[in-house]
Amino acid sequence: MLSVYDNANGVGTGQVHSSYSVYLYGGQNNALSGAITYTVTSSDPAIATVLTPTVTTPSYGYLYAPRILGRAPGTVTLTWAGADFDTITTNFTVRTPELLLQNFTFASTFEADSAQYNVFANAVHSGGYAGPVDDTVFAVVRSTDPAVVQVTDSVLRFNPGTYFSNGGRVRMIGPGTARLIVSAPGYTPDTTAVITLRPYRLDVSAGIVAFGRGLEMTLPVVRRAWTGAALPFTASISGPAGMTVVETSPSFAAGANLAQLTLRSGTATGSDFLIVAAAGLAPDTVRFDVGPSAILTLTNGFLYVGEDAEVGARLRPAGTFAYYPPSDSVRLLLQVRDSTLLSAVADTVVFVRGSVAPTLTATVRGLRPGAGWVILSDPSGRFAADSAFVTVGRQELQLGRSSVEIGMQQETYAGELYFYRPSGTTDSLWVRLGSSAPGVVQPVQDSVLIAPGAYYGYFEIAAGDSVGGAVITGSAPGYLDFALPVRVSQTKLELILDYDVVPGQGTGASLYLNNASSYEARATRVAVPVRLDVEDTTVVRLGADSLVAIAAGASSAFPGEAFIGVATGRTRVFASDPRTGVFQQALNAWTTTDVHQPRLTASGGGVLILTPGATTFNYYVVRDYGIRSAIWVQARSVGGRFRVDGDSVFLGQNSTSEYFSLTGLSAGTDTLVLSAPGYAPDTVVVRLEPGILEASSLPSSLAAGDSVRVTVYLRNANGAGTAVGDTPLTVTFGATGAIVPRDDQGGTLTEGVLPPGEMQFLMWVVATGTGGGEIVISAPGFQPLRFRINTRGTTQ
Repeated sequence: MLSVYDNANGVGTGQVHSSYSVYLYGGQNNALSGAITYTVTSSDPAIATVLTPTVTTPSYGYLYAPRILGRAPGTVTLTWAGADFDTITTNFTVRTPELLLQNFTFASTFEADSAQYNVFANAVHSGGYAGPVDDTVFAVVRSTDPAVVQVTDSVLRFNPGTYFSNGGRVRMIGPGTARLIVSAPGYTPDTTAVITLRPYRLDVSAGIVAFGRGLEMTLPVVRRAWTGAALPFTASISGPAGMTVVETSPSFAAGANLAQLTLRSGTATGSDFLIVAAAGLAPDTVRFDVGPSAILTLTNGFLYVGEDAEVGARLRPAGTFAYYPPSDSVRLLLQVRDSTLLSAVADTVVFVRGSVAPTLTATVRGLRPGAGWVILSDPSGRFAADSAFVTVGRQELQLGRSSVEIGMQQETYAGELYFYRPSGTTDSLWVRLGSSAPGVVQPVQDSVLIAPGAYYGYFEIAAGDSVGGAVITGSAPGYLDFALPVRVSQTKLELILDYDVVPGQGTGASLYLNNASSYEARATRVAVPVRLDVEDTTVVRLGADSLVAIAAGASSAFPGEAFIGVATGRTRVFASDPRTGVFQQALNAWTTTDVHQPRLTASGGGVLILTPGATTFNYYVVRDYGIRSAIWVQARSVGGRFRVDGDSVFLGQNSTSEYFSLTGLSAGTDTLVLSAPGYAPDTVVVRLEPGILEASSLPSSLAAGDSVRVTVYLRNANGAGTAVGDTPLTVTFGATGAIVPRDDQGGTLTEGVLPPGEMQFLMWVVATGTGGGEIVISAPGFQPLRFRINTRGTTQ
């Protein structure tokens, strides 16, 4: 079933209708699918012509609507027919179109101030339904009284397919009433826009103003008139309050409709009246109710002990929050009700004439926790005093960490522990440190100074001769104390060997003094002797000295050549504190070491990939870390399918790895052998396979006549870069279709030669026409590179 609804209620003559909602219901479960086509015919094309008699919608659901042109007023019958639904008929009405002004609807009131406004109109029908015009329509705007409203741009244009016009212009000239009329051939005009312009006048727009004595205000005066000539005006004040106008000859400048008056009140109160008048303009009157004035105190309602807060103010009519500058300079005095709570560091607030904010503010400082009042008063008595409630809180010192664990006779390092105070405090601050158990742990400093303007303080702690726990405290006047829990445990040695151990080679060791429950090394306050020992001296023996020490003030020691490999095998090496029977004795440390014959290892994960006729540079040999003597490593091919360039690799003193290059000779599988005197050899499988030609910057498509520069890389089968070997490499190019390979001079590429050592080459791919094409690049020892580029914009 077809459902049709006219959203625009027909159309006007010369307008195009396309506002039908057309929906097709497909029976049970709306099972119809696919594109839907239907036709629409008009019973009288002279009244309404169907511009799109056949409509196709790609998929089932809401259908596309037909476009219908209204030609003459009247009603026609539309017939809707299609293979997927029963034929239906609907009525369609064409009416005389209307014009509707958009920004001047019905009655409007404006000032006669020469302001200009844009005028827009819509093409509508049937009470406001918009209808796009079929052809260009010109409408005209006119005013019934140009002396009131003047039309400066009268032509409104409707472009085909739109229902809204461009803008005309009108200017508001003089007092009175005028009507705007917009009309066009074949359209009902709009005559509803009635515009009233107020009389020429002066406008203060203030009404009744609550004001205070001893204050000053700036009042805008607006000229509501179209003329732009310079115009003097008068401003007079009468009444018991004695207000005065500062300007003696106020005037509007040429081209300006805004002027300002400065008014000052005296010491009296009452109601004064301001009258502004000018030739040819209606006057305006403002009433000022002048009463007492007061101070409004402005300050931070909370501060910390030792912190300063600014105290400012505003001057206002009593009972209001309207701030005004004073009519003369004012000096206010700051007082504190409780001098043990707050201190007036600076006690004067100063206003100068004409400034709403003070040029000098007072300062109050918190002395102790509590709450109290600050008071601002005017010694001259012109402004009523005001007070503000201030709370003083105790600041808190914050710690950089929440707890510490340390070993006996250890100290924290400089900068490890710190505390800080809140920002905004600028005075110097002494913080006294203490301990709940000084015999267990105590601060190194009795007190710490935070300098003026700084926020951080740093301290160290030192553990004593016993295990246990304590709390380090910090206190300062006006601050909450901080508490740092500290746990003291035995110390523990940590032993790390610097290198692999091999027969005949020595290795250094790293000794660290940690606490018993973590690997956090800290300096010892007394020297700690350390004895080094070996479990099996047939595998490892001690070096030059078996007794070393971690010096006082240090947290580690690094004995060199501490252990020397004797023979292959496994054993444990030890570090112990020889101070027997002493409670401060550090816990022992040991580690297991494997002594093995020095090894050579080739990179590549056990398999090396080469390309016949190509040289690869990115393989290397590695030996055990820590072996320092220089050696020559012999590298050879078992089957002769590749060549090691130079036959051997040199590893210098203290060097653990070195690169070597291999050149492929023939396809197949071979073995690389690496050997050196005293080292376990390494054998690696070498596979020689066809390499890969890899192109970069290939586009998916090219337009005819366009070109792109392409880089082609030589790679092994595993993707690693390789280079032309001993013999120059001949590269051939083949092309079919509408793309061709070319060189930098524009010549077509058919063959090229790469010299030994080259790893890439450049070429241009040019589209000579449409239809796409294919390029094939071949080289001995490499798989052919084949790519296709479409010249119609799609990848194939």
